[in-house]
Amino acid sequence: MTYALDMVRGSPCIVCGSKADPHHVTTRGAGGGDTIDNLMPLCRTHHTEWHKSGPGRMIEKYMNVLKWLTDHGRDDVLRRAGYRT
Repeated sequence: MTYALDMVRGSPCIVCGSKADPHHVTTRGAGGGDTIDNLMPLCRTHHTEWHKSGPGRMIEKYMNVLKWLTDHGRDDVLRRAGYRT
């Protein structure tokens, strides 16, 4: 277990404030690691929603997702979702 995983598990969901699970913004299979800039705190409901609807829809629907991605320097995700050129 890494420090970043433990820290995110102790954080509230950035959308609703419920108990969070770590969501890997870039999946482990795609080379994403257990780093603080890759572990978004999302509750089970919003974690599932991310996987079903994708980052673009989550950014449109929840301003805190855009803020988190911006604050953590995830321009790669914002570009793929059409929010950065």
